[in-house]
Amino acid sequence: MFYAVGHTPNTRFLDETAVERDESGYIFTQADDVGRPTARTSVDGVFAAGDVADPRYRQAITSAGTGSMAALDAEEFLETLRESDELTATATA
Repeated sequence: MFYAVGHTPNTRFLDETAVERDESGYIFTQADDVGRPTARTSVDGVFAAGDVADPRYRQAITSAGTGSMAALDAEEFLETLRESDELTATATA
């Protein structure tokens, strides 16, 4: 048995941003090109993990897992930016 108190995602700080959330405040994350879940949000370079992106399970272990997903997705995003910058530098040289 799990005992849990009520959960309300603490995402009000995103009210003035373009990060998409549901009516309860949970952050929507996007799937990749083949439909697998990612930690990407509706804003490039912004990733969500943990309880704020998990309205179903809301457990520490799933938060840890999505934290790992977010780190890997962010690393991939930054690598894409670096490659883009290198291509731009090569094209303008």
